[in-house]
Amino acid sequence: MRKIWTILIMVAIISLAGCSSNKGDVAGDELYIPEGYEEKLKALDLTEVAALPYFSSPFITVAEDQSGQQYAVLFDKSGEVRQEKLPLKYEEIIDSLQRKGYKIDQAPNKLNLHLFEINRNLYWSYSDGEASVYLDGKGNETDPFKKEEQN
Repeated sequence: MRKIWTILIMVAIISLAGCSSNKGDVAGDELYIPEGYEEKLKALDLTEVAALPYFSSPFITVAEDQSGQQYAVLFDKSGEVRQEKLPLKYEEIIDSLQRKGYKIDQAPNKLNLHLFEINRNLYWSYSDGEASVYLDGKGNETDPFKKEEQN
């Protein structure tokens, strides 16, 4: 029963992503996908590897240059576009999660992999409904919400 609900939720998210991509900048109950981001990627001479939309800004996509170097490209609501070199490729993060026993190899579960930013640091987040994990850019498990202890 849990798998059926997971699939239904993923279909709903995919439908929302398809609907909102033609509406421009949106936030709230719809995924935030900035209008024209594909053209901006082309202008940067980057090819999209995986779009990772979320409900609020920034919109983050993984893209690569002609040499295969991957970047997180962040599109802020203000129009600012930043790119950050990724220490590990998107595919390496997926492989790392698989080696740790997460069920990311099942198609709908790949949609549960997100990249987000806290204080200009990027973190990977994965949850399959049974387990959740946060990884830093190098693929190490971490807790991005834990405040650093003060000495």
